[in-house]
Amino acid sequence: MHMRPLLLSTAFLLAAAAPLPTLAQDTPTALIASCEGCHGASGQTRSPETPRLNGQTREYLLARLQDLRNPLNQTISAIHNMLDPATALTEVKRQALADHFSAQPAAQPNQHGAARDLGARLYAQGRGTEIPACASCHGDKGQGMREAARLAGQHSAYLQNQLQAMMMAARVQGAMNHHVWMLTQDEVQALAAYLSND
Repeated sequence: MHMRPLLLSTAFLLAAAAPLPTLAQDTPTALIASCEGCHGASGQTRSPETPRLNGQTREYLLARLQDLRNPLNQTISAIHNMLDPATALTEVKRQALADHFSAQPAAQPNQHGAARDLGARLYAQGRGTEIPACASCHGDKGQGMREAARLAGQHSAYLQNQLQAMMMAARVQGAMNHHVWMLTQDEVQALAAYLSND
């Protein structure tokens, strides 16, 4: 057996054995605290692999919590970490979580690095007929619009991971999969550098 498949298999088994957070809490306070165990106080996690929830649109949070119940549309990480908790949520609990995290102050992007200009141009204008402007759905400042996620202030690593997952259809997200498929790796990094808070 090759070493790489063995390491991947071992990593998967260890991940599967890790305890999952539970969202089947009796009170809104306990429910929010359970989410904050991974997503950080007020949803502003410091982990680059975990999405920030603070300042997300309420509509996006509700839609995402619903979507996470469908494992066919999700990355392995999302299935492992969020399938059971999301499935356990009632509509009332989803509403409570969306109300809370959408009301938290949002992180702002640093818009730094050499890739900033490319990222800014791609975000605002897109690229020809292949890639529409990100701003048309996600807002002119990346603030999110309705069910389109807030991107501004998110972790660079998380943004890149999600774009790459959509490229491979490991995360199925409507029209995003086709548009993201057309991005180059330099463009993925440039968008993340433009939007992230890292």
